[in-house]
Amino acid sequence: MRAPWKSGVIIAVLGYFVACAPVKFEKAAEPPCGKKGAVCVQSCTAPGSCTKKYTMTKKIQGLVDILIVNDNSGSMSLNQKKMANAFSGFLSQLANLQYRIAMTTTDISDATADKYGAKPPIQKNRVTSVQDGRLVTIGSSKYFTPAGSENAFLNAIEIDETASCDANGYVSCPSNDERGIFAARLAIERNEGSWIRPTAHMAVIVLSDEDERGRKELWTKGWPLESYDRWENLMGSFQNKFPAKTMSVHPIVVKDDACAAAETQGGIGAFIGTQYLEWSATVGGNAGSICDSNFSANLGQIASYVQNQAVSLPFECRPMGDAYSVTFNPQPANPPTVTANWTKMKLEFSGAIPPNTSVTLKYECKDNK
Repeated sequence: MRAPWKSGVIIAVLGYFVACAPVKFEKAAEPPCGKKGAVCVQSCTAPGSCTKKYTMTKKIQGLVDILIVNDNSGSMSLNQKKMANAFSGFLSQLANLQYRIAMTTTDISDATADKYGAKPPIQKNRVTSVQDGRLVTIGSSKYFTPAGSENAFLNAIEIDETASCDANGYVSCPSNDERGIFAARLAIERNEGSWIRPTAHMAVIVLSDEDERGRKELWTKGWPLESYDRWENLMGSFQNKFPAKTMSVHPIVVKDDACAAAETQGGIGAFIGTQYLEWSATVGGNAGSICDSNFSANLGQIASYVQNQAVSLPFECRPMGDAYSVTFNPQPANPPTVTANWTKMKLEFSGAIPPNTSVTLKYECKDNK
């Protein structure tokens, strides 16, 4: 939340297209054909009867990179505690994935105009150990893995500076100019410790009780959204830096006026996370409410989304008679549902595919050249 004098920015976190499971193209025997990783051979029996046979194979690796953007401003200590209390269940639902989880805060107070092409934050932070898109240290590492100490991770979620700020009447607090999207972009571009893997799906979890830089009414009153505050620009930077990765965005934020009113206490306001909700709706993800009494359901839905996200394979062209074949190696005990989306020219899968399963798509198209 924020006091009347503060304008904030909630949290944001990474994104790409609709979340797709991490995949890796495998080499096929046929020569390359097309621009989407498919291979093909051409067959002609007579002039005008040429066809192209396409084969594409992707291997599901079970890799997931998760970035948590944790609003560390005053009034967030209770919400951080709710996150910590529910996270053990979240981790247990990711037990069959090879995950890496990193965390940053919404405080980018070290940012300078020369470095990022943006105005310095209106209010400098007064005390914080993590700012400028830097990663929170978890135990002795910059990211958490299944082999890490869960207690160290849970302790890191509850930011010391936030709890101290709330306890001392909002004196000596982290910056109230909360810029979660800005921080997420810095964290991704910096990639401390090389924690981001080139083919792993990226899931961004945003925890905040405000929008980017507070709320829309403030953006024309000295708190403008700049280049690094816009999720569209973050997506462009992300896709350029990691072209083989996909992203989903999962905000746990204020979703409506009723929640904003419930979160507003003692003169400290909360605002709808418009930018984060729009980001998630565009690139894909699960949006939860910060007003929930606990976050177990929210995090459970995020875990399901990450695990059961649609895997997609692109079509180079629309197959003859809309016919195609899909095979799995090894064959899953419960094969996912397969659907051809001709609007997006993609083959989509609904349901979990075990890690290290190869998926092969074959089809044939008419070639009138």
